Amino acid sequence: MGDDVRPTLAGTYRLPTLVGREAELAEVGRLLVDPRVRLLTLTGTAGVGKSRIAREVLSDTAFRQEITVTADLAECADRTDAWNTVLERASRRPLDAAPERLPAVEALARLAEAIGARRAILLLDNCDRVVRGISTDVPRLLEHCPNLVIVATSRVPFHLYRECVLCVRPLRTGGDTGDYYPGSAPAAQLLLDSIDSHYRGAAAVADRLVLDEIARELDGVPLAIELAAGSIARIGPVRTLRRLEAGADLRSSSYVDVPARHRTLHGAVEWGLDDVAPEVLELLLRLSLYES
Repeated sequence: MGDDVRPTLAGTYRLPTLVGREAELAEVGRLLVDPRVRLLTLTGTAGVGKSRIAREVLSDTAFRQEITVTADLAECADRTDAWNTVLERASRRPLDAAPERLPAVEALARLAEAIGARRAILLLDNCDRVVRGISTDVPRLLEHCPNLVIVATSRVPFHLYRECVLCVRPLRTGGDTGDYYPGSAPAAQLLLDSIDSHYRGAAAVADRLVLDEIARELDGVPLAIELAAGSIARIGPVRTLRRLEAGADLRSSSYVDVPARHRTLHGAVEWGLDDVAPEVLELLLRLSLYES
């Protein structure tokens, strides 16, 4: 058999992988073992991959000795909802037996008692809607639990004095040198990995140039790139690029394990904008029409 002959399998596949985030993963891992860091907040624009990075780091065997609790606060409406959700996750049992939700202060006290002096990492994921409501509670929880580290993901930080804030930036969309090969930037690689293997294997150089344009049009935001991959599978890269340039929304294939807010690009941006004043939102919409 020749060197280029490889066995092939029927059907196609995607590669839902974390691309181009080696530096961020290493930095978050380094900060979590720094004894000076008790509260680490990952911030960044919608769909940039804050949650994915945090969860990937905490799945590492380096943190196996710590008790790790993950609480998704995306659906929480207020402070009371938030701490009841965290308490439920920390206690590893549903709180349905309680006649009603616990008051926020009581839920927080029970959470502090449950964690105590044990070494633990608490991931408060998608805090955007409740970050203001729980911000003053976080220092109290850290004070009562001396070996607790809190990792949070939110578009805005808590604005606490001892908070360590790490801004997650979009993926790089171009090469650093003049000998850049089309489709080799991290953003384009994620786009390729998110498209089914049949297209990925047949992608010509001309198509890769279009993929680079799509990645740049989307500013390297991972969620937007993954949504664009679904569009490419349906209508091809050129038509996808034209739709993006015209301001069309991107929609996913509605995977059952993808939150509703992540199934469209517009939905991802709009989620968490409840507190934005109408005049500010109007100004942002007007500014978004200018390419520069």
